[in-house]
Amino acid sequence: MPAERRSKQIKAVPIEELLSEAPLGGYLGDAARRVFEQEAASLDNHGQLPPMLTLMWHIHREPGRPISHYAALMSLDLASIGRYVNALVDDGLVEKVTADDDQRKRMLRLLPAGTALLAEQRTAYRDYEKQVRARVGGRDYDKLVAALKVFLERNVTPR
Repeated sequence: MPAERRSKQIKAVPIEELLSEAPLGGYLGDAARRVFEQEAASLDNHGQLPPMLTLMWHIHREPGRPISHYAALMSLDLASIGRYVNALVDDGLVEKVTADDDQRKRMLRLLPAGTALLAEQRTAYRDYEKQVRARVGGRDYDKLVAALKVFLERNVTPR
């Protein structure tokens, strides 16, 4: 079929109609952006960027892993994560430790200042979640969290 005829058969669909038929990505994306904006506002006081907090959270959850492990978790290349790691090291929040089995491999650990900042951010985020819960309503909030858990368990491949 010639391209001319194919293009005539394709009907333009307004974005609102597309979102109403498949809203999951739109709603999840908007929700994630709002949470990200809250994180960014909270971190402004400390001179850190949201990806740095995410990296610190991963280090807290899985300490002593190589930098490449955290890069994979965050879907970042080594150069990008290296800049975040170096900034966190310079700020005294994270330390690089040489692996026992391979002197070229650098493992990451939180320093006490990093642990304290992460705890402070966790407290600020819990306060934010309480505000969201109050605005949304407890029952609806619980339903949302339960639905997101089911979605992740059934639709996302574990790392």
